[in-house]
Amino acid sequence: WLPERYYQGERRPGDVLPEWASLVDVYPTILDLAGADSAGVDLHGRSLLPLLRGETVAWRDSTFIEFSGLNGLSTSMVTVRHGDFKYGWNCTNQDELYDLQADPYETNNLIAATEYAPIVQEMRERLAAWMVETKFPGQAFFRASRLGLFRSWLDGQTGQNPRGRTMGRRYPQGT
Repeated sequence: WLPERYYQGERRPGDVLPEWASLVDVYPTILDLAGADSAGVDLHGRSLLPLLRGETVAWRDSTFIEFSGLNGLSTSMVTVRHGDFKYGWNCTNQDELYDLQADPYETNNLIAATEYAPIVQEMRERLAAWMVETKFPGQAFFRASRLGLFRSWLDGQTGQNPRGRTMGRRYPQGT
C-alpha cells in the first residue's frame, strides 16, 4: 500500500514479515510518512516504516484485538495473540484459548484444558499489562474476574456502589 520508494534492501510490496502489525500502527506510519513530529503524542501504535526499510528494530511480540459485536450482536471481547496462541477475554461469557498451529480455524477451545493453564495465565498477564498501558476502561473488571484480584479491586473502590450499598459484603474476597 506504499510506493516502492519507501522500501529498501530486499523488502518489496507483498512481502510477509514476521513482526506483528496492527491497525493502531497505521496512524503513526502516516505521521512518519508526512514527516510530522509525534514526540509527546500518546500513540498506542508505531510507525511501520522502519520495518519496510529493513531496519533492525525492537518490536512487539504480541498483538491485541478489540471486538464489540457483529450484526447487532452486542458482545465485548479483547484478544491477545502471542506466538501460536490466541487468548480471548469474553467479559460476558467463557474465555477462549486456541493453539493456531494445531487449530488454525479456532474450532477447539482449550480454555478449560488443565495442561494449558500456564499459557492461559501468561496470556491473561499479557492482556492485563496491555490494558494498563492503553488505559483500557475495563481493566479493573478484568483483573478482578480473571486474575483473582477481587479484594484489591474492591479496596480501590469508594466502598459504596451507586445505590449506596457496601460493595465489600456482596463480592467474594478472592486471593
